[in-house]
Amino acid sequence: MHSQSWRAVVVDGETLLCDLLRKILQSDWHFSVVYSASDAEEGFLLCRKVKPHVAMVDFQLPDGGGPALAKKLTLELPETRILAVSLETTPKTIQNMNESGVHGFVEKTQPLEVLRNALEAVAGGGVYFTPTVMEARRKMSSDPYAFQKILSDREQEVLHLIAQGLTSRQVAEKLGLSPRTVEKHRQSVCRKTGMLDLASMIAYAKRNGI
Repeated sequence: MHSQSWRAVVVDGETLLCDLLRKILQSDWHFSVVYSASDAEEGFLLCRKVKPHVAMVDFQLPDGGGPALAKKLTLELPETRILAVSLETTPKTIQNMNESGVHGFVEKTQPLEVLRNALEAVAGGGVYFTPTVMEARRKMSSDPYAFQKILSDREQEVLHLIAQGLTSRQVAEKLGLSPRTVEKHRQSVCRKTGMLDLASMIAYAKRNGI
């Protein structure tokens, strides 16, 4: 199937970028029809309606739903191929990429030609991961101390909220836990990561994209 026959959906929170990509895909890259959405919910409803050959999903949507959208699409619309894009390739981003089952990943800092190659490869039934992403995946896979290997999902949630500036009591209210339980999770994070004060915990969370 040639690109002239491919339908595409672009899900990105930046309206200007969506509009530009839609025009480029249709006029220069010869995709037949290109739709756009600005958040995860709109993106899913649009994909379910038009059943695109490929959906390009920003993993940094304003509503935070990029990875969840990609995973939902792979489960509920298996005929739609997914290309993820992001400004970041932090360990958390790579973890999200692995868990969502996307068929490709391109950093937003890459040239347009790389994005075109990725879209055409993924839409055509192949996969496309840039060398940077492949190397990040390899490093994380071989690192026995990678955050996702030493921290539970709940500990990651607690660390994320602490890094956002929430107190243990606020974290407890947000997660529906007791303050004592949150403190236990916090102590566990400190023990496992070796980050013994708030500043180092925040730096660890930021470094890993948690």
